[in-house]
Amino acid sequence: MSHTQPTALVLWGDYFDEAAAVQYITERRKEGLRVKLVAIHSRCAKGMYGIKVTADLTVEEALSQANAISQLFVPCYTSQFMQLCLDPRIENLVKLARERGGEVVLREGGEGRMVR
Repeated sequence: MSHTQPTALVLWGDYFDEAAAVQYITERRKEGLRVKLVAIHSRCAKGMYGIKVTADLTVEEALSQANAISQLFVPCYTSQFMQLCLDPRIENLVKLARERGGEVVLREGGEGRMVR
């Protein structure tokens, strides 16, 4: 069996918090973790502060690499995340992350705190 490098995935979509996403990515990369941004709808989305960010992977590509997920970060409000989970692709990604022992981390409120 081949060794797969643990990967943190960051879901990315319009009006997500780009400041929280960049902070999370920076911290995980300092820890030596591989991090990839995952596009929910299109590869390039504008965050809540107007900054456009281009994702590395589509949801489908992330699903094909789900065995390596160590963390899944969602830099949006909990209400947005709950709506996202109505999408079967996102629901499946969250389910696979949890089944493989990965953490699902949400941005909480306006303070940018993480809820595990």
